[in-house]
Amino acid sequence: MSLSLFIRDASDLIERYNTLELEIDGDQAIVKGSLPVVDVDGKLWHTYQVEIWYAENYPFAFPIVYETGGSIPRITDWHINTNGSCCIDNEFSQQIKCCKGISLLEFMQKELLPWLANQSYRRVTGNYVNGEQAHGDIGRIEFFMLELKAPNLISCVEWMLKLAVRELPPRQSVCFCGSGEKWRKCHKPIFEKMYPISISALHWAINRFMKFLKAGRPILEEIQKQTPVPII
Repeated sequence: MSLSLFIRDASDLIERYNTLELEIDGDQAIVKGSLPVVDVDGKLWHTYQVEIWYAENYPFAFPIVYETGGSIPRITDWHINTNGSCCIDNEFSQQIKCCKGISLLEFMQKELLPWLANQSYRRVTGNYVNGEQAHGDIGRIEFFMLELKAPNLISCVEWMLKLAVRELPPRQSVCFCGSGEKWRKCHKPIFEKMYPISISALHWAINRFMKFLKAGRPILEEIQKQTPVPII
């Protein structure tokens, strides 16, 4: 059913973007072709050659995207994974965005085209439009720190543990974060937004972050050099 849905969504996508075509090979389906990046004023920034591959968990995970024209350097600094695919978002953010399923057309308009536009902007200016999130574990730390509005990595891990066990204070209680606000007006909506992240994924991230905390301040200071998000 997942592959059939991808193929059906691909037909809708190709109807909107006629520079793309669908190729089916056994249990794999790929949308491929050229994709122009045009801004609101009609200016063409660049035309990319792309392949959008069916992923097994679709539509509850992003499809896999490859930029095949060589316009983007094949290095992590340009958000290209080691397998050559495009790193469009981290795995935790994807779980949130795809919790109710995502269509190819929605993925194109909300994720892929903005990502390519950001790459085009960097090609011209040398920088991304609104900065960028780091790669690997540093990027994962930044994601949870920013989403949970944690003041440091220790608090972030403590709050991730609360999130993993679905610890829900009474609605009228004061929030655990120390803001003085009621839970329902402070971290309750933040937790609810992050509930689509699986408990197993949360524990995986918690265990990785705990290794950094146990390694001590010298390691944390090295991490701090790589991110503007205050973790110490």
